[in-house]
Amino acid sequence: MRVALLQLFHEANGFSPIPIGLRDFRTRHWCEGDEVRRRFGATRNWLGGAIAACDAAGADLDIGLCTSCHPGGSVAADAFDAIRAAMLDSLRAICARGQPDVVLLLLHGALLVDGCLMPEGELAAAARAAVGSNAVIGVTLDFHANIDPLLARTADLLMSGKLYPHTDAFDRGRRLAELALASVVDPRKTRHVLLPIATPLPRQQTLSPDSPFGELVALSAELAARHGLDDLSLLGGFHFADRDWASMSMLVTGGARTRQDAAMSAMADAVWARREALLAPLPDLAAAAHQLTTRTHGGMTLVVDTGDNPGGGGTGETASLLPWLVAENIDFAAGFFVDPALARRASEAGPGGTFQARIGAATGTPFVAEAAVAWSGEISYRNIGPMMTGELLEGGLGAVLRIGRGRIIVTTERIQAYDINAFLSLGIDLSTRDVVLVKSSAHFRASYAPLAAGGIVLCDGGGWSSSDLQRFPFTGRTKSILPLAGLDEAAWNRQVSTSIAQA
Repeated sequence: MRVALLQLFHEANGFSPIPIGLRDFRTRHWCEGDEVRRRFGATRNWLGGAIAACDAAGADLDIGLCTSCHPGGSVAADAFDAIRAAMLDSLRAICARGQPDVVLLLLHGALLVDGCLMPEGELAAAARAAVGSNAVIGVTLDFHANIDPLLARTADLLMSGKLYPHTDAFDRGRRLAELALASVVDPRKTRHVLLPIATPLPRQQTLSPDSPFGELVALSAELAARHGLDDLSLLGGFHFADRDWASMSMLVTGGARTRQDAAMSAMADAVWARREALLAPLPDLAAAAHQLTTRTHGGMTLVVDTGDNPGGGGTGETASLLPWLVAENIDFAAGFFVDPALARRASEAGPGGTFQARIGAATGTPFVAEAAVAWSGEISYRNIGPMMTGELLEGGLGAVLRIGRGRIIVTTERIQAYDINAFLSLGIDLSTRDVVLVKSSAHFRASYAPLAAGGIVLCDGGGWSSSDLQRFPFTGRTKSILPLAGLDEAAWNRQVSTSIAQA
């Protein structure tokens, strides 16, 4: 069996001021063929899982263009045109070597492009035109996918991650590839159903025991088994998009339609029952500082600023709790702060040098303090924890600054400190710190949470990844959705029933 595999991966925050161009994709990765195998074949991500499944099945796998960039704002139209053309050229080259039975498109699902309403749907439709109606098109999607109607209609199979932090990407990529290969002889079609609720990213986490989303993931597996389905997924969605399909949603594959309807109705009822926990607000910086002042547990306390997460479209520049940590003379480590000018200034001063650091100058009143450069150089390390295991992270020119008793990592490239190796690779021992501050929404839980003997303090410092949806100027939505509009149970059920019937 012949398989074509391609990837275009970008999570776009439509309100973020960070423009995304072709350089952003070429900087992270832009490769095809054997180079994809060499770079990602042994990683625990989507590519690794899809490749493993195809190899295990003895499929003739031909890998076209695979590219990705770090989260940010919308992609420029000319950049998307160039990427789409390059991807389709690579797919046509694969077809010239032999018509594929299966096309695997590894997408994120939250792509936004200037001037294009449904870019991932358009890409899937172009792939369909290239390979014809007989090939099976299977699409992997991030847990935070906002699935546009054209993509849902065009793909045969859609499969998302189910866990957040995304520790299941390898397994889900493998599962999608297995189902796609099986669908060549036993066709199936995935249905997509929207739920009228946009849940803040930190409330979507599935790892901690009291997570409402974790309960919903367990229920999805139970319902899939009970109703004889190949798969039932609940997606958190990515609410930083002015689209009606930017919401939580469900994907169901396999089994009788009546069984699918019953399973999705039960999932929707369970979401409604947990709506208050799913929409609970997060503390602000002042409340977080109070929690730190009154903490009673020993050991390292993990502080998480969810509002300025560079992995969710945040700039990564705001000073967050740094002024308070320094004023309180706390022994802390913090990262990443994405500030190219500051990183370059630290590099000029060099290890042992001192200078007046201005942190957060681009986003408001800066935090100004005397900084000593403990280290400077190129930031490059591999994740060692359970998420994105083995994947290379490159932060560009960076530095470790000593301010007070703290160690602060600054970078030129916009990356999230997903993994404790972000600190360990730079010689920062987290076990000796009273507080570790990261800018994240939930990915931190996979690698950092086991070290947080003093507990975890979440806060929303504002910014482009804030959990408060009222901060954002939504104008393009035409349907009522929680929490932007009040919905009673009858209105909720009407929307859900309509979406199930139309899927």
